[in-house]
Amino acid sequence: MLHRGLISGTIGADSGGVPYAASTLLHDTFTDDDGVDLDDHTMNTGDGWTNHTSTFEILSNYAVTTAVTKTIATADAGASDVTLTGDLVVGANEGQAGFVLRFTSTSAYWIIRSRNQTSSGGRHEGFHLYENVGGTSQFDQYIRASTSTFTLTTGQSYAIEAIMSGNDFTITIDGDTTNTITHSSAVNNTATRFGLYENGDSPVDSSQWDTFKVTG
Repeated sequence: MLHRGLISGTIGADSGGVPYAASTLLHDTFTDDDGVDLDDHTMNTGDGWTNHTSTFEILSNYAVTTAVTKTIATADAGASDVTLTGDLVVGANEGQAGFVLRFTSTSAYWIIRSRNQTSSGGRHEGFHLYENVGGTSQFDQYIRASTSTFTLTTGQSYAIEAIMSGNDFTITIDGDTTNTITHSSAVNNTATRFGLYENGDSPVDSSQWDTFKVTG
């Protein structure tokens, strides 16, 4: 029987029902010199970042981007059934920034991202889960607090947790279970890359990524 450690904060159980703690697969606090590209930066845990479109860099120990086009950076966790946690400081403009989930290519991935305003297309202010297949984002889910929209504050840090298991996503913001996204899809459910996402606003969004961690 496999025992992985009996400690608090366990996330699962082995075949004998014994709880075990998560292993850290990827971790970054973005501590580095200003101006270092993310793909030249050394993670706390993990083999490193790949900038797929445009470039993230380090500024004041945050990950940031100055691009006005879509920006994606990912790292390989080596597993698809994981929990991603990260702290995002929501920027001005529409603040369409967040984290990449289960990335295969720049035309096949999931994202959880913020949105600072409600659009005429029905995309409410809050955090949204999107699926990107064939290069087109499909609007899947968004957070509401009860029957009202989830209001975001520019410059505020939000703690995001995304649990992925099989086809299932469970996403919470700041640990508030009244603001939970649940979704099920087999699309990209074996992809093992996770990372950072910025939609590419003009003028430049000022979102900042403070921490990034993937456990499994």
